[in-house]
Amino acid sequence: VSATIHFREDQLETVLGVLQESSQEIREALHDLLSTCHIVSMIGLRLAVHALLDNLRKYPSDCQSIWKCLQNLGNSHSYLVSSLAPELLSAHPYLMTKEPDVNDPAYVCILILVFNAVGMSPTMTSLFPPYVFHHYTYLHDSIPHLIPTIKGLVSRKALTKSMEELLPSSGSYVRQLLSHVLNSTQSHDSSVTMETLKQCIR
Repeated sequence: VSATIHFREDQLETVLGVLQESSQEIREALHDLLSTCHIVSMIGLRLAVHALLDNLRKYPSDCQSIWKCLQNLGNSHSYLVSSLAPELLSAHPYLMTKEPDVNDPAYVCILILVFNAVGMSPTMTSLFPPYVFHHYTYLHDSIPHLIPTIKGLVSRKALTKSMEELLPSSGSYVRQLLSHVLNSTQSHDSSVTMETLKQCIR
């Protein structure tokens, strides 16, 4: 039944109030409902995400249920997530933003939503701050059941590992330089990029 429900903003405001309930069973039932419903606007999705983050802050024990809910929302609302991604990731096209703590459950919520939306909207990766790619690697290894395998990001992960093996004792400046190279060569073949770096090192 829930798969046929389309939520408008006014309807969502009412439904999301259930996340304040003291009963974990009721809150998780709403997580399941949101997972299979269709949110019709970007404003509605923003409301849902912020309500789930508030839920997490108030009831940290809901973490796994909330993460699963956001995984499903990302899969089914990629076009809305792509519009919200810069805001959710606090990304700015010109200013460097402070790197969030990848162990912060609230930040992981955002990454789960975004990474699961990338499959249907791969150009979204161009909106990512540089550190998000490293966080993908970490989360893909630590919670693979919630983080999908994304072809472009997996090849980047392998490239990063290869570069670190080439320069195991490199200083922070060199690592920043390598990160910049990765960011500027996302559309290039990884083997070509690696060969170029090897030539530079020699």
